[in-house]
Formats: sequence, structure tokens, C-alpha cells
Amino acid sequence: MADLPKKNQEDVLEAARSGSKVSYPAYQHYMDNLNATYCTKTKVKSHAVGAAWVKSCLAAHPGTSCNGKPWLSNKQDGTIW
Repeated sequence: MADLPKKNQEDVLEAARSGSKVSYPAYQHYMDNLNATYCTKTKVKSHAVGAAWVKSCLAAHPGTSCNGKPWLSNKQDGTIW
């Protein structure tokens, strides 16, 4: 979890404490190797849609890669793309 921003770490810890898990539809997020966080404009409905969004976002930002695993949230945070 060290690769997640503090706000997202708090969301993950809260979900773990409450026993809840974010499920689809949800906002897809990822952090890149420059520590920028990106978030979808709308909630994605499946893993396949989220994975395709991450791939297209990375392609639009040459020289970047994922830093850790993408995650879901019910909140938008970071750069909305």
C-alpha cells in the first residue's frame, strides 16, 4: 500500500476495517511511475473496461507506466482523464 497516495490508503484501510469492498460500477484509478494519479471520468462497469481505460491512458502519456496495481473507488481523485 506504500505506493498509494495517503488519501487512497485511508480508503483502502477503511474498506478493510468495515469488511466492504468496492465493486463495479466504480471509478478506476492508477498511479504512474511519476506518482501522478489518474481517475476515470465516469464509473466503469467491469474489469475489462477499467483495464482498457488504463491501457489507453498510459498510451496517451508516453514514458509512463503503472506504479502498483490499479484500484477502484467510489470517489473521484487525482487527474480526471
